[in-house]
Amino acid sequence: MSEWYEEICVKKMSDTIYRITNPTGEHMFLILGESRAALIDTGAGYGDLWKAIRSVTDLPVTLYNTHVHPDHVGGNGFFREAWIPEHDRELIANATSWKGRVGFMKIALSDWREEFEAIPHVEVPDDFIWHGLKDGDRIDLGGVVLRAIETPGHTKGSMCFLHESEKILFVGDLLGRKTTLLARGGTSVTVFLETLRNLQEMLPEINELYNSHNEGIVPKEVVWNLLSLCIDILNGKDDKIPILFNHHPGYMAKRMKNALEREDGKFGNLSYDPEKI
Repeated sequence: MSEWYEEICVKKMSDTIYRITNPTGEHMFLILGESRAALIDTGAGYGDLWKAIRSVTDLPVTLYNTHVHPDHVGGNGFFREAWIPEHDRELIANATSWKGRVGFMKIALSDWREEFEAIPHVEVPDDFIWHGLKDGDRIDLGGVVLRAIETPGHTKGSMCFLHESEKILFVGDLLGRKTTLLARGGTSVTVFLETLRNLQEMLPEINELYNSHNEGIVPKEVVWNLLSLCIDILNGKDDKIPILFNHHPGYMAKRMKNALEREDGKFGNLSYDPEKI
């Protein structure tokens, strides 16, 4: 029997999309074309990622990261190179360091114990190659095209990837039940609001939003809900619930009923730094 930290789940979402979920709960997405495949993010670096990939395809695989945080680039060491948002380069050192990854694990695992630091994991080598992505870059996989869309908020460089034929938008940590601007590299509320307004204009051409945590799919209404929260924050009308995110103080915009649900029943909440409005 395998240990919990070795277990990776693979779920077919469509003929060209597979969701890969690693032992610590982050979702990665494998997109298949006729000539090659793209992997979006690598999680925290636990479990045999290549075994999961090869259970689906023998195509060559190129790695793309939505942003540079430990739970998205921690497994990049399974590869030799990756394409990342150009504006997230400053986050590489922390995101790939053992200290940064342990800090993430302490947030992600409610039953964290010190012995978890001995769990086998892949390291990102010093000679790893980090290529830059920019807004509008097109990724042709052969019959399947992804388009990179710059969406600053969760980090300055955060990128979404649009599957142009299936109209699926892979959003990383940009949109979710508890989007945060408090993580390393997060933007101001004003910058995030502009991103949400741009996404709002795109929604008619999008069928579904796939994200990296919890259910892995978020309803399109989250864009309007988060946009409304940004406006409330800017007008001083949010609930201002004090929180700590990885030792960073800030506010949660709306009161929560439990760990994932808002008290008012709407989907999506936002934590932010009151010094970065």
